[in-house]
Amino acid sequence: MDDLKTHLAAKLRTARRKKQLTQEAVAEAAGVTTETVSNSERAQSLLSLDVFFRIAQVLELDMRDLMRETFARKMSPRRVRLESDLAGVAEQMNDSDLALLIQIGRVLTGKSRPDK
Repeated sequence: MDDLKTHLAAKLRTARRKKQLTQEAVAEAAGVTTETVSNSERAQSLLSLDVFFRIAQVLELDMRDLMRETFARKMSPRRVRLESDLAGVAEQMNDSDLALLIQIGRVLTGKSRPDK
C-alpha cells in the first residue's frame, strides 16, 4: 500500500507543479483543505476515491491512464521520489540545460544518440 501511496503522491505533486499551481489553489478548486493536498503529495494519507478524483480533475489527469500506469509499473518508493524530483528539476531548467541533462543521462545509460 505504501508503494501505491508514494506513486500517486508523486504523480499529483508533479502534475500540480507542471500546471504551476499552489497546493492552496488545488485545494480550493477541489473543495478540500490545503492539508489534504499536502498530505496526499507527501504520501501521508491515502485519499478517498471521491477526493482523489476531484483533485485529479483539477490537475486534468486522465484517471484511466493514471491507474493503468500505477498498476502496470512496479517501482520502489525511492524510484518514485527520484523520478518526481528529476521532473521537478527539469521543469525549472532552460532548454539548453535540459538538453545537456538528457545527453548526460543517455551517456550514463549507454544509450547515447545524437540530438535530432
